[in-house]
Amino acid sequence: MHIDEYERQQAHYAEFARTVAGVLTAAIKRAGGYRLQVVTHRAKDAISLRNKLVDRDVADSGTIEEDIKDLAGCRAIFYTNADVEKLLGSGLVEDNFEMLERKVHHPGIHPNESSRLYTANHYVVALKAERLALPDFAHFAGLRCEIQLHTILNHAWAEVEHDLYKAETLAPNFGERERQAIKERMQRIALKYLLPAGYELDQVVRDLDRLEQGKQLFDQDPLATIAQAADNNARYAAIDSFAEHVLPLYDDPASVYLQVLQTLLQAATAARDANPVPIQTPYGVFEGKRFEDIVELVARVLSRYRYLDVDRTLQAACELHRLAHTPAEQKPVHELAQALATPHLDIWRDHGPDVQQRLVAQIGNMDDAALRENFALLTIVLEAVLGTEVRSTTASSAAITLHRGVIPGSPVLRALRVGALAQLERLFAHAQDDGERYRVFAAMGQAAQPPYGGASSRELTAILIGNAVALIEFATNIVGVVGVELARRLEERVHRYFTWYHTVRPDLSDDVELKAQTAKVVAATARFRARLASVGELEIYKTLVGFDSVFAEDWTQPDPTFEEVEQLRTERAAQLLDEVNADNFVAWLDRLERFAATKSDDLATFPKFAQFLEAMAMRFPDLMLAHLPRITGDLARFRFKLLVGLMQSSQAEATRALLGQWLERGEHLGEVSWLLVAAKGAPLELYRAVLAAAIAHDDPEAIKDLVRACAMNFVPGPDAAERQAIFLAAVEALVSRGDLTWVTLGGWFSWFRSELVRALDDASARLIAAWLVALPKVDTEADHLVGSLGMGRPQVVLEYLDQRVAHARDHESEDYIAVPYNLHDAIEVLMAAAPSDVLTMLRGWFDADDASLDYDARSLIKAVFRDFPDPFRENVLRLLGSEKRPDVLFALELLSAFEGHAPVFDLVREAVGRWGQDAEIIKSAQWALAQEGGTSGVYGRAQALQAKQAQLQDWLNDPRESVVSFATEWLRKLDSVVAEEVRRAQAMQAQRRTQFNEPPLEDDPPSPKPDPE
Repeated sequence: MHIDEYERQQAHYAEFARTVAGVLTAAIKRAGGYRLQVVTHRAKDAISLRNKLVDRDVADSGTIEEDIKDLAGCRAIFYTNADVEKLLGSGLVEDNFEMLERKVHHPGIHPNESSRLYTANHYVVALKAERLALPDFAHFAGLRCEIQLHTILNHAWAEVEHDLYKAETLAPNFGERERQAIKERMQRIALKYLLPAGYELDQVVRDLDRLEQGKQLFDQDPLATIAQAADNNARYAAIDSFAEHVLPLYDDPASVYLQVLQTLLQAATAARDANPVPIQTPYGVFEGKRFEDIVELVARVLSRYRYLDVDRTLQAACELHRLAHTPAEQKPVHELAQALATPHLDIWRDHGPDVQQRLVAQIGNMDDAALRENFALLTIVLEAVLGTEVRSTTASSAAITLHRGVIPGSPVLRALRVGALAQLERLFAHAQDDGERYRVFAAMGQAAQPPYGGASSRELTAILIGNAVALIEFATNIVGVVGVELARRLEERVHRYFTWYHTVRPDLSDDVELKAQTAKVVAATARFRARLASVGELEIYKTLVGFDSVFAEDWTQPDPTFEEVEQLRTERAAQLLDEVNADNFVAWLDRLERFAATKSDDLATFPKFAQFLEAMAMRFPDLMLAHLPRITGDLARFRFKLLVGLMQSSQAEATRALLGQWLERGEHLGEVSWLLVAAKGAPLELYRAVLAAAIAHDDPEAIKDLVRACAMNFVPGPDAAERQAIFLAAVEALVSRGDLTWVTLGGWFSWFRSELVRALDDASARLIAAWLVALPKVDTEADHLVGSLGMGRPQVVLEYLDQRVAHARDHESEDYIAVPYNLHDAIEVLMAAAPSDVLTMLRGWFDADDASLDYDARSLIKAVFRDFPDPFRENVLRLLGSEKRPDVLFALELLSAFEGHAPVFDLVREAVGRWGQDAEIIKSAQWALAQEGGTSGVYGRAQALQAKQAQLQDWLNDPRESVVSFATEWLRKLDSVVAEEVRRAQAMQAQRRTQFNEPPLEDDPPSPKPDPE
């Protein structure tokens, strides 16, 4: 169509634009929820069109309907950016029109560097076929209309900017300087006012929506909704909604805090005995909320408002603590108590230790029953009160800043700490065992703890030293009446205080008062050590049990090395063993029984003790064998070490006979199987006997101990094959019962580069790998095992992964991950394999999965060939050079794993150049280049896409038309995608900045990052 023809049909285009505007307006109103001002429409002005054609040097074009996309146009004008974003994501335009093209106009990552700040979203559309089939619309067939989405602010700016654009046709040497000044002013308006105002207005709308939502909930009496909730699901939702949308909007939250507390505590009480109700969703049935969830939410809400009423918050914490029965339920309550009592920088700056004084006073008013009932919680509170640091956090849109400082010393602080220690002494009196007693004493120790965040002042140092003296004196008073383990731990604590304060810090060495205080520390420590000497068996106990004990040498030799301490304990253990004889043997067993009663989940507590038992059994085998039946209780946990010693003694044969009787009867299987783990040289016949007994008496744990023993104690030698056979038989016994837990045995055991596994023959390695196929997920230990199986024989790993993929294909399950994403050892094996072997495996998956590879397979490719090695590149080039389409498609699928990194572009370019007319290959080439990896930063994805654009620019110089055409189309698409991504990132960043009352736009946006490739 020529311009003259358009002038004759302009009214027809105007009618078409009006029709499109009507359809769009109706669709927006029908959808609801938009703040739409108006949808304008027009046909392009003929004079303006002629000028535009002249500017483009197509004044005589006969195809202006193809050259100019907005002959018919309409503009939907909204109040806010959020409305535009909502419509863009709704699919409303696509649902109501045939979309021919979409383009995003945005000034880019750096608006202040952009030559044009026009911001809008453009669609080029036609009427859908079903509408054109109607008589009233048939005459619009073949017409296109441009739809623009604008905010009111952008619309006003765009209208003026359009007039500025028309001003470019001024006469030569006339008005250009003025036009440039106007253009610069328009730039300033957009940057300083327009863009920020749009984002600020968005935040106002969000705030208004939040206020309206809160008001609606407020009018529905949200506290009553919480109280009347039918189950924990409804209860959780009501509390969460109230805390998120109502409570923050109270002008004076303190006025309702008591009512809120009472309601939340009633809700927690009701939740205590409520049974979980499954949550039905369109995606399946999920576990309902439990008391643990309710108490965690309630504690989180109270923590946020804890300072509104300190006394009542502590009362509420105590009430929640009484309701909580398990550690998981108690954890959020303990965290609430700690947050309440820990000195907060802002509160301390304004009110000093008022919060901590209130807490200590409130605890002081509690009776003995309340102290006992809230023992653990109050210990946490008082420990936090004694802290020497104040902390707080501030947040901005870009960071969370942690602030910390040291509390200054003062008479008020001294009195506070004396009061807190007095209440801890009351708690100590209510402790029911030595574990609780030590927990209280450890909390008291916070009173002497130097600050971590800086040096204490002179005044604070005096307080700390005085507190240390009080603690040492308290320890002296109790050390004679506590158990031996607590006595040991008290000594460790007192030694710590002595180390800190037996001399004055160099920068305070001129302080006479502090020197006098440190002298008190030395004197108090001497009295403690004298009292400690009266604790019977303590020196023996320290030698055999624990790892952080204090010995006489430690008081004069600071910080001995671990090796020095171990050597000392070893020598003393040998001296103790020399003291054992037939006359005191039973007394020693009784003593060791008492020592074994120590409760500890630290693996470093008993190694020396166990070694002593083994040595004692070796030295006195007759006595130990005779007394073995009477070893029960806590010492029975270590019976395996006695057996290890007996197996190395003159009574080894009698011990084996006893073990044979136990195994035959199925007794003590766990102890005997663990004996194999602990005894390096146990005979093969004992391994066989344990395996037979464990299978006969159906004891899988004993079989797993045997598996562990085989792996840990394997030594290449004449009997290696027999040991491997026992190992395989044990594993097979577990596999036959569907038990694969032997793969992850724990307890310092690992399959990492296992000598036993690496020594297996290929057939055995393949057998174990086949057993591992059933594992739903390959965790770290399974990866270690697979890696060990594949060392020196990568084909085993290739076959294993192949079998997992086949298993997944035949047994569909959401829980089964065929190609694990967290492989490491197995990947190292595959990296050593021939690339052609790996590619052969992948080609099998590709062919079996409709010419595609899933995400896990692509992750495997990227991991194995992460450095894009030359042999891999050569194999890909060979595939791309093939005349067979499947080979080329497979090569492109391989390249898609590298997420569009630089080496991919050259290879894809060759495919496009050779197969430019093949739609499927072009689609695969697009897929390979479209993949994206992880990015960082607000504009990380946009910058990664820009790097792809830079890679494609060179394609425009390629002599092959197919390459140029591909690049031209992709660059056009990327322009739109980059603009949309920048707009999204800028809007997201602006939203976050306005939430923190910061200017929406950064003063100095980041520069584009260089391509990492």
